[in-house]
Amino acid sequence: MTLEDEKSLLENYLSIQQIRLGERMTYRIRVDESLKPDTCLPPYMVQPLVENAVVHGIEPGTESGHIDVRFMQQGNKLVVEVEDSGLGMGSSGGHGVSLTNIRSRLKTLRGKRETHA
Repeated sequence: MTLEDEKSLLENYLSIQQIRLGERMTYRIRVDESLKPDTCLPPYMVQPLVENAVVHGIEPGTESGHIDVRFMQQGNKLVVEVEDSGLGMGSSGGHGVSLTNIRSRLKTLRGKRETHA
């Protein structure tokens, strides 16, 4: 999957969630200028993180929240950050299954090389 494809999927998902949640949610997706649109990344690695930000961070709160997704290059690594202004990890009853699955998939794809999720 290309970076452009992933960004498009995230835009579609977040725009639907924004319609559903109204003024309670805003979002921004930023891509570092040094990254090419055809940069390859494993499919559906970022979607679960963004979904968690909506479901566990923004949705349960009573205040409006913001989700910020950033794709950047640090050295020879592609770094993806998903940040929300919601309730915070552990406050909404999540069990970390998505993160465990992502780590497992990255480990399988990359072997023993360093991965962070």
